[in-house]
Amino acid sequence: MMPVLHSYLTVDTDSFLARPERVNALVEMAVHMFKDEFGEDDQIHAAKLLECLILQCQGRIDNLVPDIVQLAMTRLHQPFEDGKELKPMLLMVICAGLYYNSEMFVNLAPQLQPHGANTLNYIVNELIASAHKLTGIHDRKMAIIALCTLAKLAPQLRPSLIDEQAPKVNEEIVALLDGLQKAMKSQAESRLAEEKRQEQEDSEDDEEREEDLADSEDEIDEGTLEYLETLAKHQRKAGRTSETNTGDTEETDSETDDDEDWDDDSIEAYYTPIDDDDATDAFVVYKETLEALQKSDERLLMALTTCPDADKASAFQRILTVCGQRVSLAKSKKVEQQGGYAFNVDAPVPTSFNFSGGPLS
Repeated sequence: MMPVLHSYLTVDTDSFLARPERVNALVEMAVHMFKDEFGEDDQIHAAKLLECLILQCQGRIDNLVPDIVQLAMTRLHQPFEDGKELKPMLLMVICAGLYYNSEMFVNLAPQLQPHGANTLNYIVNELIASAHKLTGIHDRKMAIIALCTLAKLAPQLRPSLIDEQAPKVNEEIVALLDGLQKAMKSQAESRLAEEKRQEQEDSEDDEEREEDLADSEDEIDEGTLEYLETLAKHQRKAGRTSETNTGDTEETDSETDDDEDWDDDSIEAYYTPIDDDDATDAFVVYKETLEALQKSDERLLMALTTCPDADKASAFQRILTVCGQRVSLAKSKKVEQQGGYAFNVDAPVPTSFNFSGGPLS
């Protein structure tokens, strides 16, 4: 059912939101799934659907976000059979609420039960404690953005735990970024291998069709041949779609946190706007957070970036290098989207050139 509901929400969001009863029905379905008679596997998918709803409808469901976040918070404080996957998924719903509108969320937080005024500290503590359990691209990205958003809040609004455990907060963010980089590399390699495999299959299919046609005593005109080729392509595409749509299975229960094993059939395959290539980049967010704190709160910046040992300092520097590369890449993409670099056609033509780097005579 999950693929159908996800498509229902994402294929035509405007039409979905046009009738409030549809949105309410989806939320009520999730609420029903959190009752005791349903297992954690079902509840994981219900939580993912709520997260997708928040991220897909950013700025358009202000009236629903508080209830959804409270629902996730309530379930987090109920007993778990295992909780290994459900608890992080519920945290992602809360992170989605923060991403949806950080100002609204900060104002809402003191009203959330059971922690009230201490809700933001609870969220920071849970994200730090769960960081090593997060797998894949999406969940890490959401956790990084959430922690950076909370760190950038004004001192009077910022959860005190950010200041009290600043080195630990930064250590977990760096670890999340490192895992995110590996997961992104694994995803790219996996998809490249799949593309090569599909190209090989397509080539073999073409050869088989040519052999069949050569052996056939019947004459096939050009129009019939084109039809057969088109039909074969559609069948292959349908096969791939069918494989993906079996993705309402839970993630593999591996005890490793190898993010090297990217699986397009996992729950992470249910994309949200934040997963688009042009969406918020967690590496850029982290770098911008450090730069913002450099201007507004140097004391916190120093506390965050003071590494207790050489290994952590080295890991921090590696991530800063990657962040710089991602910022440059983002700028290049922006220039490309704007049609390339703008050149001043009225600028005077230089009469001398200097390739040595020294002063011109």
